[in-house]
Amino acid sequence: MSTEEQKDLFQQDLKTMIETGSKKPVECPCCFHSHRVRQPSVDGRKALIILEMYKRSKLDWIYVPAFREDYSCLNYAELRYWNMVEMATKADIPKENWGRGRKSGWFRVTPFGEQVIKEGAQFPEKMNVYSNRVFGWSDNLVTLTDCLNQQFDYNEFINREGIGEVLDIDKILNDKE
Repeated sequence: MSTEEQKDLFQQDLKTMIETGSKKPVECPCCFHSHRVRQPSVDGRKALIILEMYKRSKLDWIYVPAFREDYSCLNYAELRYWNMVEMATKADIPKENWGRGRKSGWFRVTPFGEQVIKEGAQFPEKMNVYSNRVFGWSDNLVTLTDCLNQQFDYNEFINREGIGEVLDIDKILNDKE
């Protein structure tokens, strides 16, 4: 079987897995590793991380591990599947800022991420991801506010914390640290 035929069969397998919602691993014809199709979504924790990234650095590079513990979100890097953030390359970050000789942890909000935050741009609720590559997405579109509301009930949170007002994304972005 030719490489092109293997690739076609592989893509058919992926399409079938996505359509049926199968969690069965599929072997990659290139690297022979088995991977599953994952369907990550933007939950409230990821939404708070991108808001904090934008608040701290706008569209500039920022070292996310320095503050992400406050939000208990380990998979913030998945925001890149929606093109809301991008990961730095070695060329983007001065070597003295790499930390332990690595560039990981450096991200910036993209122009689309800024649209999501400031203008309420919609994006697919879920992505179909195989081996860190997007192979499609859900038809259902959501906003960042939708994602924040999935995490917890704001009114309940605000009343419990004694804040007394509904969360306003513009206010979060404009608050000074």
